[in-house]
Amino acid sequence: MTTRAKPVDLFTPLTVGPITIPNRIVMAPLTRNRAGSGNVPTDLNASYHAQRATAGLIISEANPASPQGHGYPAIPGIHDESQVTGWRKVPRAVHARDGHIFLQLWHVGRISHPSLQPDGGLPVAPSAMRPAGEAATYTGPQPCVTPRANANLTAGAADMVALGGPFLANPDLPERFTWDAPLNTPDETTFYGGEACGYTDYPSLVIAGTGGTRCRGLPGHRSGSRPISGAACMGFEPGAGGWLFPAVSRCINCSGNSD
Repeated sequence: MTTRAKPVDLFTPLTVGPITIPNRIVMAPLTRNRAGSGNVPTDLNASYHAQRATAGLIISEANPASPQGHGYPAIPGIHDESQVTGWRKVPRAVHARDGHIFLQLWHVGRISHPSLQPDGGLPVAPSAMRPAGEAATYTGPQPCVTPRANANLTAGAADMVALGGPFLANPDLPERFTWDAPLNTPDETTFYGGEACGYTDYPSLVIAGTGGTRCRGLPGHRSGSRPISGAACMGFEPGAGGWLFPAVSRCINCSGNSD
């Protein structure tokens, strides 16, 4: 017997973490390629988001959290002071119209190009596997390249970025860094499992590691995760979405980081 969920009025309030939004319509983020020099948000970014402030909640366009996280031209970043200053005008414009906005952090991984990377370097990714398709650059589409991963690992420069070993062994890694506590030794035999579990282990650990009392001063109830269930590009196979994303959603909901 199939049980149907009760209809929900989209125009009723909803509590999301620390805020109550006036309706249940959430604006999906869209990459606008409108940042200025140095990937700094401009008045155009503020106007774009403010024009949509009547949505219950705006999820901002994605913002690379490091220089290596960029993969498209003219994308606003959030990794230096000039970008932070530029972004401040965006929520101010949204709040002036009684709107609510969450900033979405991003790292494109291998979906990038040397022309978009610091000093023309290779993109950084968990595995040295070239994605299918082309990268968007300032001069037009360019063939994707093989990202760097093994070289960093061999040099001991990017273990946490490339494989995440210390994080998988220490899901409270931000807290351990805060208190200068010793780290557990990674044990690869305990990493991941089969089927959906192999995909939900990592987001579970991310939530456990950042959803505590403090992550660079950010309370757990002010952070969240956003699975993308509809992507079908750059070699990503969407067929798993039918079973994978419900499992990831349950993982996030059980953490208390999602409403």
